[in-house]
Amino acid sequence: MENVKVPAFCDANRYEVLCKQMLDPLLKLAKKVTKNKHTAEDAVQEAFMKAQRHRLHFYDEQHFRRWMALATRHSSRDYVRKAERYSFLEDHKPFWYNVPADQYIPEIYVFKAEKRSYVAGMVNTLKPIYRLIIIDKYFYDLSYQEISAATGIKEATLRSHCHRALNLLRELYT
Repeated sequence: MENVKVPAFCDANRYEVLCKQMLDPLLKLAKKVTKNKHTAEDAVQEAFMKAQRHRLHFYDEQHFRRWMALATRHSSRDYVRKAERYSFLEDHKPFWYNVPADQYIPEIYVFKAEKRSYVAGMVNTLKPIYRLIIIDKYFYDLSYQEISAATGIKEATLRSHCHRALNLLRELYT
């Protein structure tokens, strides 16, 4: 906290105490929005960095607390939106990257690459929860029990979401 510039409404010691008091509630808020501890920590850190840039705008402690809660919520939502836009199945390596030279038949690998790209595009159009389940189940070969443990979603719910996602993919494919 030595290099941190404090808002005009308090001294450096009070500001440090205030930030430490707010850290846990802000982390809880961010975790509730992002559903991920590490992303929540990043969002809270970003909110504190924004507070440093706007420190002269705070006129009292309550204003600072409300502003930090709002900045944390906005940062968390931004991280969630970025994650939804992220394409989980994009393969940035060219299709011939892992092909042995003596087995290279261009037509086969072009067809496989196009098919992989087409399937990835269809999966990426699904809702985020469906996409997560399909990727975990069919691309990473995880069981429903393993997916349930990782996501905290009941196995029965996972099965119904997977069934719905597969039906949506069938509709897209035909």
